[in-house]
Amino acid sequence: IVVLKDASHRHPNDHQILFTLITFYRDQGNRKMAIQYAKRLRSLLPQDPTVQQLLQQVQGTGAP
Repeated sequence: IVVLKDASHRHPNDHQILFTLITFYRDQGNRKMAIQYAKRLRSLLPQDPTVQQLLQQVQGTGAP
């Protein structure tokens, strides 16, 4: 996770890194961090319905 977080700092607009961090934190049960990264991804891709759905999922307001 340290490597991913470092990569995220070096490449803040990399969608794949953000998606991986969201997935990792979601799977670890760390909703707060998953939501933080999902919001960041949404700010980069505001029109992407998949990103919006992912954010809803980690917030607990969407389908699993």
